[in-house]
Amino acid sequence: MKNSLIFSNLSVAMQRVQDAVNHGYTHHISGRCPVDKIEQAVTLFELNYQACIGRYQRFKRTQSGLGNVHLVLWFKGEEVCWLLLATAPEAGRHPIHSTDKLQNAFASGQHIEIAGFELVRLPKKGTDHTKLTWRLTQANFEWYRDNIVQAVRSRSYMSLFGIKEPVIFGVMKPL
Repeated sequence: MKNSLIFSNLSVAMQRVQDAVNHGYTHHISGRCPVDKIEQAVTLFELNYQACIGRYQRFKRTQSGLGNVHLVLWFKGEEVCWLLLATAPEAGRHPIHSTDKLQNAFASGQHIEIAGFELVRLPKKGTDHTKLTWRLTQANFEWYRDNIVQAVRSRSYMSLFGIKEPVIFGVMKPL
């Protein structure tokens, strides 16, 4: 597997995804596979989509009017999750646009979701600009809210410690 890193820290993988989206890789497809099969999957991505080429080769493809694909891998238990990010078809055609059903990271209902978080573009305070940020999905937000309300109403503050703790910056932090 050349030029491929499998991140063991979820927050680093999320940062790399956010960086790639900032650099124009706005269409995505994702999945997961067992650890022992990841080398085969990466080889397949390399053969079909040139997903493991270097920065210079991606630059040359962009200069030629071709699209690019960026691969992000991270561990999740006994599996490896993968996310293929592709440049928009308007930026240059790539074989992945015709072979796979890609989702647009900025379209409603198609946001990139990782571990209960979604990548969204929000307005920046005090300016007309927007920024990319990760936030809890609506379902996760409601789950946390309902459990906290239930714990407070029942005066069972110890049950707050039983709430699934969010992953923040790669470590588990209590609420």
